[in-house]
Amino acid sequence: DSTLTRLLKGSLGGTHKTLMIACISPSSINMEESLNCLRYANKAKNLENHAVVNLDAGSQLVGTLRIQVRVLAGELLGFREKYKDDTENKAFEILKIYGL
Repeated sequence: DSTLTRLLKGSLGGTHKTLMIACISPSSINMEESLNCLRYANKAKNLENHAVVNLDAGSQLVGTLRIQVRVLAGELLGFREKYKDDTENKAFEILKIYGL
């Protein structure tokens, strides 16, 4: 809830790698500040991130279409193998015309 937490929000809770160096003082005058620093560093150390890929709708559509192309290409290869000796088959002739 501190200003530092808000500033480091992307680093501590995002998909970033973060290095934190806790500077403490051996002086008794700075004991409270050193303890606060160590508490904060301990909290930051215990954070767990679950990375999520950020995709917009266009990227998701492209990914889906690429998967469909792979599936259809596999089916096409299966049909080619099945009908490779059948030269009278119209579908095979069309495939030959277009070089598929």
